[in-house]
Amino acid sequence: MVRWDLSNGERVRSRQIHSDLIVCMRYSPNDEYIATASTGGEVKVWSRSSWDLIAETIAPIDSLFHLSWSPSSDCILIIGNGRNSSALLYKLENGKMEEDGDQKVYKERLNLLWSTRAGLSKTRESTIESHDQRSKSPEQSTGKDYSYKDAFYMGEVNPSNNVFIVEEREESCTQLHLLDGGTGLPIKTTPLSSLSGTREAHTLMMSSLHDGLYALMVEGGYVVMVTAEELEIVNIYNIGFSSRTCAWDKDLLLLPSDSGKLTWINVQNGSPVQEIRVGSSDYIVHVSLSSTSGLWLCGFSRLLYCTMERNDNGVPTKVAATHQVSTHEISCCGVSFSPLSSLLSVGDLAGNVYLYSCSEDIYIPLEMWNVGGSVRCLCWLDNDCVLVGSLDGSIHLWRIGGDIKPFLSMEGGIIHIRCSSDGKYFAVGTSSGKVGVYLYNKEGGVTPPTPCPVSVFMAHYPRPDVKDSRFGQLGHQAEVWSLCWDPTDRYLATCSEDQTVRIWKAESWIGVATLKGHTLAVTSVDWADVNGRSLLASCSDDRTIRLYQFLLEGESFDLLFTMNTKSIYGWHTLTYLTFKLQPDKSSALLVVTTQHGYIVLFNIINGSMVSSHKMHCGSIEGCVTDRGCGQFATVGGDCAAYLWSLNI
Repeated sequence: MVRWDLSNGERVRSRQIHSDLIVCMRYSPNDEYIATASTGGEVKVWSRSSWDLIAETIAPIDSLFHLSWSPSSDCILIIGNGRNSSALLYKLENGKMEEDGDQKVYKERLNLLWSTRAGLSKTRESTIESHDQRSKSPEQSTGKDYSYKDAFYMGEVNPSNNVFIVEEREESCTQLHLLDGGTGLPIKTTPLSSLSGTREAHTLMMSSLHDGLYALMVEGGYVVMVTAEELEIVNIYNIGFSSRTCAWDKDLLLLPSDSGKLTWINVQNGSPVQEIRVGSSDYIVHVSLSSTSGLWLCGFSRLLYCTMERNDNGVPTKVAATHQVSTHEISCCGVSFSPLSSLLSVGDLAGNVYLYSCSEDIYIPLEMWNVGGSVRCLCWLDNDCVLVGSLDGSIHLWRIGGDIKPFLSMEGGIIHIRCSSDGKYFAVGTSSGKVGVYLYNKEGGVTPPTPCPVSVFMAHYPRPDVKDSRFGQLGHQAEVWSLCWDPTDRYLATCSEDQTVRIWKAESWIGVATLKGHTLAVTSVDWADVNGRSLLASCSDDRTIRLYQFLLEGESFDLLFTMNTKSIYGWHTLTYLTFKLQPDKSSALLVVTTQHGYIVLFNIINGSMVSSHKMHCGSIEGCVTDRGCGQFATVGGDCAAYLWSLNI
């Protein structure tokens, strides 16, 4: 959670308040509280005046998605849309004195009144559970892939303290339910006939209450107006574009589009009253109006505050940006620690590279350059120089405190770069299936270092026999997605779209082993010495992780475990993995990242999953560990870079 100084657009305070991705933050109607909730089910209530934590709970819910307050500010509605989609109503009640370090703090408590699962019309009586009946922990997954099911998506507590809730159905159209606020039992159900002719027309957003009406935004550009008390649909109209967020501006409904256009509409007939472009094509995920008639727009890459000029009827006529906070404006891709782990370099697909300090609480980059081509990977050569690999096949040398210059180029995009542990060599993997190994010649540190090619060879070839309905024909693809050196620098492992991991012997660069078993592209490999054992790990689009022990005698690999992430809700693939070692290398965890933003930890002793947390709003496009100080870093498609501390 970050607080900002609006006078200069800078951060005042930043603190981690949840253990995974915060998906909801709502002010109570009486302005006394702020509720936050994370995807894993953590719900916390804060004092707005002091930001002290006054109540918290862990909801027994899968994939928390939505939070809203009751008009009286004493109840909180929680909705999860995972495998067992549920709605839960909590009451904020007086608590007791609790120990908080050396102090005693009075904390209120959140008491679960009732919960109900999606599929109300199918198993109405059996789905209602009181706080005494419900299990204290969420059901464990069977490990099977999830499929589309009945799911709650959003809801609000109306002025009568009953619950209005939207349910997406597996085999029929969306249904709107009115539930009794005291018991959770259905009072009335209204079907929302299919608007686009397809089941996939999801409800995107539900507005707050205004003049007794809720507005529902549905895919395809539809807006549905529904009464809060009677659950009656009073109007349906198409505005021509889909909006994923909305806000009431007096009697007008404000709807931002993905192209950066703001549209105010008359809810009586759906006609646009005003359209204003804010000059940003950022993906807007939230909009709200301030008490001074200003407008806040929150996107993945920026926070924008606008002032509005209005005519005599109160209709906006002009929007001017007064504050903007942004760093990366497009997907982050590539991250690397300096050898001493004091600095972190981050790239993005706009060609920008940033340098951050790991030891100070500073969020402004120390240095920033642009290399022209989309950055895909970074790798520190030593404490002074960083290699920047781009999808156009170029590699730039970034001299810290100096400039950035072209270094070398290869056929195909540069996908991954790794240095040997002694800093003598670096290896490059490309989208064409080739691997280049280069001697790093610093020449005494006086003149610019030059790359001396040792070997450039075809490491992986297309497989015309491989085809998958989800990813198409693989016959023209053999990208080297990842590579790594063994702890002794005598071997190099590469992995590819061809579904294999190949092992190459240094100096001769002859292949000594091909590891098969993955059924889709192998996306990442890492090699580490853990308690005297040489361990190699790989992950794949097939959502499995394979852990091998390398036996020097015979240059063979024993498969120790095959692990998977199929118990994690949501369709995904695996993007990166890395060993997180203890400083003495006596033990380690395996850190695995997913395409839908999860960080997953595995125990390498028995292959069990230790924990999983959703940390990014999009795909994780880089993960690297500092193997000495307990830190690791991730970057993602949500334009965010994070530095984490992991104690094992």
